[in-house]
Amino acid sequence: MDADPALPLVLIEWLDSGQPVPGWQWLEAIELRRPHLCVSVGFLMQDDASAKVLAPSGPATAAATGTRPPA
Repeated sequence: MDADPALPLVLIEWLDSGQPVPGWQWLEAIELRRPHLCVSVGFLMQDDASAKVLAPSGPATAAATGTRPPA
């Protein structure tokens, strides 16, 4: 079965602020943080001004939706 062209398989790169610092810290002790590059892959379910929503790709997604990533 071919993938539904209405649900394209996409790769999205995004920046995350990183893991929170465990516990309390004095302001003077806080070190500068750098964002982390993250990657998400899945079927694009929503793409508008409010959000991009992905359904993760993989066997579970293919079974649930009847679609598979292009070969």
